Amino acid sequence: MVANPVDILTYQCDQIMGLPDGRVFGTGNILDTSRLIRLVADYTGLNTEMIKAIIVGEHGDGQIPIWSMLSIAGVPIKEYCANVGLEWNAQIRIRMEEKVRGLGAEIIARKEKLTLG
Repeated sequence: MVANPVDILTYQCDQIMGLPDGRVFGTGNILDTSRLIRLVADYTGLNTEMIKAIIVGEHGDGQIPIWSMLSIAGVPIKEYCANVGLEWNAQIRIRMEEKVRGLGAEIIARKEKLTLG
């Protein structure tokens, strides 16, 4: 399902179509995942192509970054940061998680500001 609001429409599509579980997917977390990858790229100074990450759950406040799956060139982020002398801790993860959650609202606010000018 590529639509907005993605979670609601994905649920409704699933209910209407009556398909077996796992056949209707929303794409909202692809956007959230790309935002997380961008933040990690900025933090590490690396190209986004080197970073693999995934966010699951709701496209919104219920999203969950799977930190154990975050890697750089196949190396777990914690190990990578330790090898290059970058700090990686819960505070950094929380800041990134909060930023990713807030980016959608921030983009909408900027768009409205431009539109209303």
